[in-house]
Amino acid sequence: MKKFMLRIQSVMGTKRPSYAVYKQVEKDLSAEQLQNLQRDLFHLAFAYWKSLPNYYRKFLIRVYKHDRESLLIYLLEETPLGELRHSLYKPELVLKLMYMLEKNKKVGRISYLSVAFGLLLSFDYPFKLRTMAEYLRRQQPSAGELLQMAGKIEITGDFD
Repeated sequence: MKKFMLRIQSVMGTKRPSYAVYKQVEKDLSAEQLQNLQRDLFHLAFAYWKSLPNYYRKFLIRVYKHDRESLLIYLLEETPLGELRHSLYKPELVLKLMYMLEKNKKVGRISYLSVAFGLLLSFDYPFKLRTMAEYLRRQQPSAGELLQMAGKIEITGDFD
């Protein structure tokens, strides 16, 4: 754990990292240096989460909330999670169902990026995170699709 913290500290220039410092440092790093920093942050978070001080956990959560794409790529390519995703029979119906469920939230704005992140982590969709979020945002189901989801008709083919 100390090895990663010292490497992160040497790049960020502070013992107590903050998101503001991270964003400033990020601008000055080359693509390779940024990738190394992110990799150290991922290793630290996933190997030592319970041992990390609370301020470090808050910092990491803030970084990951603002850069979900890098986190998703890391999880799918550098861990077994990429091999555990499920292939769906009708993936477009799942998107429409998620749209309906999330659109019906009583309060607050929908975070399509959060929903897309969870879907891409769980299911084998061929999209990048922002593309999936944008696609999800426009998934108003048709009447035929609603009937399919309700189980009133048999799924046999296209319903255009």
